[in-house]
Amino acid sequence: MKRILKYKFIIIFVMFYALTYLFLPEIWKKIEEVNFSDFTSTIIMFPAIFILLGLIEAWVNKDVMTKLVGDESGWKGNAVSYFWGMIGVGPLYVAFPVAVVLLRKGISIRNVDIYEKVLKLGEGEQR
Repeated sequence: MKRILKYKFIIIFVMFYALTYLFLPEIWKKIEEVNFSDFTSTIIMFPAIFILLGLIEAWVNKDVMTKLVGDESGWKGNAVSYFWGMIGVGPLYVAFPVAVVLLRKGISIRNVDIYEKVLKLGEGEQR
């Protein structure tokens, strides 16, 4: 019973999905189209993101990143993070792996937060 409760949200989701398939097939078809579209765009984007993250890990020096947008960077680091968020491309799910790499490079949590929030604002304008 504990095992079932551990996965209750997934079970509820699958039940909802199955009920939609059985009783509302026209809505289920639309849901499938959206899911397939999102899945394909995600799969297409991930190899490029992982290559980009590998290049950041290999080429960018941690000392330079810490000096530019680390804890001691102040308002200049905030401005750089804001600019990075403005020029950021891709959906928001790309920002989280990038944020992990940036944190490893010594960027302050405040500047990563600024980067992700500005990126999210830009994503809202694209839709």
